[in-house]
Amino acid sequence: MDSNMSGGRKKKILFFGLGSIGLRHAKLLRQHFDVELAAYRTRRSGGSPGIVEYHNLEDAFRFNPDIAFITNPTSCHVDAARACAEKGIHLFIEKPVSHATAGLDELQSLVDSNNLHNYVAFCLRFHPIIQWLKANLEVADVVYARSICSSYFPLWRHGQDYRKNYSSKREMGGGVQFEMIHDPDYNEYLFGRVTDMNKQISQLSGLDISSDDLAELHMTHESGVRTHVSLDSFSHKRERSIRVYTAEKVYAGDFIQNTITVLRDYQETDRIALEPADIYLEQLKHFMNMIEKEPAEHDFSIRHCRNLVQLISDE
Repeated sequence: MDSNMSGGRKKKILFFGLGSIGLRHAKLLRQHFDVELAAYRTRRSGGSPGIVEYHNLEDAFRFNPDIAFITNPTSCHVDAARACAEKGIHLFIEKPVSHATAGLDELQSLVDSNNLHNYVAFCLRFHPIIQWLKANLEVADVVYARSICSSYFPLWRHGQDYRKNYSSKREMGGGVQFEMIHDPDYNEYLFGRVTDMNKQISQLSGLDISSDDLAELHMTHESGVRTHVSLDSFSHKRERSIRVYTAEKVYAGDFIQNTITVLRDYQETDRIALEPADIYLEQLKHFMNMIEKEPAEHDFSIRHCRNLVQLISDE
């Protein structure tokens, strides 16, 4: 356990939903923090070691959690978070905060009136590529940036029938524009709040899904930088990359190889191999440190993350 993360008292954490991402967070919390874990689940399962399961919400609240981890389907985030905020429970909400803005203002009001920590989990901000660009780029020098996230949806969750996953269902908040919202988000993190977005979102492949599998997002940031984000879930070639263009150079970041290549006049001038990092653990350290302080506005908050949801969801 990371002793400096314990804050002197064991934290009680209640999970809403315990799928692959919830289990990942739970494993890291048990390994690195002084916590007691429980989960509220609507369906009974074989259980998970070290996690007490409740199937009645009032029973779950009698666990007296300090923090709720909202890791259920996207369309359920707001209702679960609101129920917890009414009880004065701090919030860690898996991205995106929601697939629509409905209920977000009410949730924000509850968070504010109860002086609660609220955090939307965008772990890709902790990736070495993004951390390097954040530390080394002058936004004023950036002319344009282009990001690609390309993958094959049936391989997203090993051993699961992709057609039965909530990500395949539009009505449950599925679709690449929300599942892959990490990529527009890290552009907002690097270049400032998105003030305008032109988008083309559609379903092109023969995958047996009702959600969208292609999104082309053209964004303008408050800094004046323009960016383009291309997202798809039908490619048999896995790719995640960003290219940042300045008047003098191009910085090409490869998230899979964990490298940044610098080019000028068509020539490679530098290749930077970055040390790998557990971005989920780094995020949890950031959040658990935050919990020990007084709540304050920050750029992982519901209020901050609402902007992208509104722009992407056409509201």
